[in-house]
Amino acid sequence: MTVDTASQVTSNKPVRDENPVLKSQLKKMIFFTIAWQMLVCDLLCVFVEVILVIPESLAGRELYPKFVVNLIGFIESLGFRAYLFFAFFLTLNRLAIFVFPKLNYLIFGRENIFRW
Repeated sequence: MTVDTASQVTSNKPVRDENPVLKSQLKKMIFFTIAWQMLVCDLLCVFVEVILVIPESLAGRELYPKFVVNLIGFIESLGFRAYLFFAFFLTLNRLAIFVFPKLNYLIFGRENIFRW
């Protein structure tokens, strides 16, 4: 271990904030883009728990009108289905990297991924 690596291990600062090259390379890798999208979808589902389920459980009665419950339920359903889509997409990406490298570049290349 070099002195820089040892100081980064002992400090509480994330390594990616100190290394702009690493930060720019992470943005180029499709794995991290898909993982970020999965995180956003998961936060949509947690949003429903915080806004709808926990207050009604603590109150012991219905707090919101039926259309609000349906609207928030739709948001949760959308987040869950998007999470499943991105999980499949991530699995396909990992499989293509090892089995079909040329196909992986064709489908998951940085310039091609945003055409979907």
